[in-house]
Amino acid sequence: MNEPSPDEIAGEVRERFARLAFAPHEEKTFLIGADSAKTLGYDAAELDALPASVTESFAGVGNPFALGGYVPATSSSISAPALGSIASWPLDGSGPQGR
Repeated sequence: MNEPSPDEIAGEVRERFARLAFAPHEEKTFLIGADSAKTLGYDAAELDALPASVTESFAGVGNPFALGGYVPATSSSISAPALGSIASWPLDGSGPQGR
């Protein structure tokens, strides 16, 4: 049996997270949704303020915000498949220009 190439692995990961985004109720292998995010330390009040359609497919494995809160007047960039739902979070602490 041949080992999959990095491109094949990346493709499989993209496909799995795409399936998860469109049908979160079908995932049985790992925790998903707002409850999963809460176990990782995401702010429960912020999660509860979001529509379920935003958080239902959360499939994170960590919490980048655990390293510190939002810092006004700075720019941030987070890139990971599981963070798609947090892109919709209101960044109240991010400053008046969204930075």
